Amino acid sequence: MCNTPDRNDVIRLTEWSGTFSSPEFSSGHYPDLQDCFWVIKVSAGSKVKVKVELFDLEEGMFKDQSPDQEKLCLDHVTISDSDGKQLFKKCGLLEDQEELTSSANNLTVHFHSDGSGASKGFRISHTGVCEGDAPLSGVIESPNYPGPPPPGISCAWRIRDPIRALRLLRILQSDASGPGITNGGTTLPTCGKSPFKIISSNSNNARDELCVDDLSWAYLDDITLVYDSTTSGAERWTGQVLVNLTDDRSCETLCQHASTCQPESAGTRYLPNCVCLPGYQGSTCAQEVDTCLSRPCVSDNDDDDDDDDDDDDDDDDDDDDDDDDDDDIDNNM
Repeated sequence: MCNTPDRNDVIRLTEWSGTFSSPEFSSGHYPDLQDCFWVIKVSAGSKVKVKVELFDLEEGMFKDQSPDQEKLCLDHVTISDSDGKQLFKKCGLLEDQEELTSSANNLTVHFHSDGSGASKGFRISHTGVCEGDAPLSGVIESPNYPGPPPPGISCAWRIRDPIRALRLLRILQSDASGPGITNGGTTLPTCGKSPFKIISSNSNNARDELCVDDLSWAYLDDITLVYDSTTSGAERWTGQVLVNLTDDRSCETLCQHASTCQPESAGTRYLPNCVCLPGYQGSTCAQEVDTCLSRPCVSDNDDDDDDDDDDDDDDDDDDDDDDDDDDDIDNNM
């Protein structure tokens, strides 16, 4: 039962795939006076695909009994896209299955029944889809983030824009758990094992890798961001990649902790030459390797030296006091 006309008990589905059905589906009839809402949401950058597998609701009616007019549904299922646009609204019996895909990473299913009669109900399956065109700016997350990716999954997001030149990708140092290398309290994919790869449209399928040593890449051409944990030795790393398109071609766009940088282009790939500040390394100076060099520390020995200096000052003050006392005695004699 899910009588929630005020949406106070919206059912939220965040797993990568699953199935749900109308109330009391197994009994053969759904109850009257129902308003049920399911909000399906997957990881950012992916989309939701739903399949209406079984559908048998109370038959609608035609206004003025004319079949040329739109059917008036008393009981109905409505499926709305991420932006609220209605993708599906039907009643009656569907003999064929229907599939719908959202434009972003969520959609909403609404089931309504009135009090005039009922039928068997419906069953809908859903799954995440991590392929196709990616948003031109924002975050792309590993499938099923922040949970582990589904076994055997492979994703490919196209990032293309004919106007702005520079496509910038950067791994966000999130607190995602799982395999990888811990750096600055975060876990980053191991180089040589990272599931995140980048393919430039003019690179003859050569793949650059987003990993702990190379957290950022920039390209002057369309690219495809691939997540593939099925390759032998690949980690099932979970995390986020920031996508940004910009006209700014200064090398500071990529160099994060650098004293100097100089832009260099190699084909369609944009490679800055970053000279890292002390305590950082990697092609973009993103990897912190020595906290005391990047943020100078005060050692315990320094504190002890300061304490010794304070003690010496106190001793000098005591000596001065003794000298003053001796002078007072001499003057009184």
